[in-house]
Amino acid sequence: MASLWRGLKRLAHDFARKGDWLLLTLCVISSIYGMVLIYSAGHPYDTGVSMVTVQAGAMLAGVLLYAVVSFIDTDVYRAAWKWLALFNVLFIASLFVIGKDPGTGNRSWLMLSFLPFNIQPAEIVKLTFIILLALHFAALGDKINRPLSVLSLLLHAGFMLGLIVASSDDMGMAVVYFVIFAVMCVCSRLNWAWLLGGLAATAGTLPLLWHFVLRPYQKDRILTILDPSLDPTGIGWQAAQSKIALQNGGLTGMGLLQGTQTQGKRLPFSYTDFIFSVGGEELGLIGCLCIVALLLFIIVRCVAVSLRARNTTGRLICVGVAAMLSFQLIENVGMCLGLLPVIGLTLPFFSYGGTSMLTMMVAAGLVSAVRMHPGQARNRRA
Repeated sequence: MASLWRGLKRLAHDFARKGDWLLLTLCVISSIYGMVLIYSAGHPYDTGVSMVTVQAGAMLAGVLLYAVVSFIDTDVYRAAWKWLALFNVLFIASLFVIGKDPGTGNRSWLMLSFLPFNIQPAEIVKLTFIILLALHFAALGDKINRPLSVLSLLLHAGFMLGLIVASSDDMGMAVVYFVIFAVMCVCSRLNWAWLLGGLAATAGTLPLLWHFVLRPYQKDRILTILDPSLDPTGIGWQAAQSKIALQNGGLTGMGLLQGTQTQGKRLPFSYTDFIFSVGGEELGLIGCLCIVALLLFIIVRCVAVSLRARNTTGRLICVGVAAMLSFQLIENVGMCLGLLPVIGLTLPFFSYGGTSMLTMMVAAGLVSAVRMHPGQARNRRA
């Protein structure tokens, strides 16, 4: 018992000395700020306290996981990559059998009676997807620009995107995975010929996606951005109410618990997808700028750690996390402003959801781990 206690004290000392406390502090501040907005959004439904309780529990669990993950060197993932790959496939594939649609338009959730919260597998698998991609890039090393190497990367990412769409019809989440992959490609040692070819291929597939993959309601979400009058009481309703809420807020906001859209139950999904609009209505432009600033600080910290990493795996893990956070920030704020389609992506650390909170905390923990274990000044093979 004494030796266990000494071991725990040593680990705590190491984390206190080497852990990324700045990143953790930014994540906790953002989460607490988010809980204030969640309380306000849930207040008219008499669920504010219960939702904040769940969110606070998820945050505390996330802080613990952040510390635990910080101690894991990338060598551990390298040794267990087959198990991580199996986990990715089985967890996403479980949606074929027990996936449910809680009213989001896709069956991307596991709603298990013995758990007090729902689980979104693709949200969690984003992390192992980033880890495995980083390991894959590192394993290719100097051979990365060979045609077979590029093909293996495309098959890796393409298989996961196809599995997500086929199992859950969640195109929004598939786009997140695609962006993570694309940014990691740009930040790897792929030459520009491959990158430009990939850009051209992506542009060429867009018409095929529009005509053969996207469902009518998904097309309508894109078209209403160009012409909000197409379906103002249907597909365009959410974005319209969000813009009204943001306009109501002005510079300083209407005051906490005073927003007419939020407290009048006219802002749909106010505590998840449109939490940014709650902040805008009740805390104004200043409140919105604080949200964006906090998330930008987190993203910049991830990039800064990536620049100090001394191996490909660690560097690309940080890049993948930064890409995930950046895209979700841009997409969520964009859809609240009516500039981007509503695809159901949460605002990291701010939106309500235990799965999202834990995922974001663990993602930050991966970055902290790279800071604690920067690695050797050479690539390690996955």
